[in-house]
Amino acid sequence: MTTHMNHRMNPRMNRRNSLRTLMSAAALGSTWGTCAPSSAWAQPSSTPSPGRIVSVHGSLTEVVYLLDAQDQLVGTDTTSTHPQAAAHTPKVGYLRQLSAEGLLALRPQAVLGTDEAGPPIVLQQLAQAGVPLRLVQVHHRFQDVLDKVQLVGTVTQRTAAAQALSAQLQTQWAATRRRV
Repeated sequence: MTTHMNHRMNPRMNRRNSLRTLMSAAALGSTWGTCAPSSAWAQPSSTPSPGRIVSVHGSLTEVVYLLDAQDQLVGTDTTSTHPQAAAHTPKVGYLRQLSAEGLLALRPQAVLGTDEAGPPIVLQQLAQAGVPLRLVQVHHRFQDVLDKVQLVGTVTQRTAAAQALSAQLQTQWAATRRRV
């Protein structure tokens, strides 16, 4: 029985070892660098709007719905629970424990996330597969909210709606700060 089990496990182990070797080699040769871009998002906004978006952060998913771009959303992570409709989208896992296979199975034309997304090897695999990654840096300040709105507006080609939402949020933020 042990021989039979070892025989069955060897193809898996060989595949796993091959994938590890491939990913290690790809990571060494990759120009991807770190997950956190030096600007607000990893890719320039001059690329055309994708029709198939995966959001891997609940706040970004909420912005997608606020900009009425949910028709482009093909998947979300498990932190995406609001609005209620987001809870019913195909899930790709937790934002810090993503799997390239789960994401690629949805055939996304862009993945929206924050620099908290990972693990880094999965982000590298997505980049190597040609999936544009749009990552916002998180500094836990109000400007992050505006960066997320701008990112989603740019990627979904709803920049006018994003500008209006940003203005509304800034007005609400100013009113809240005056009360506090």
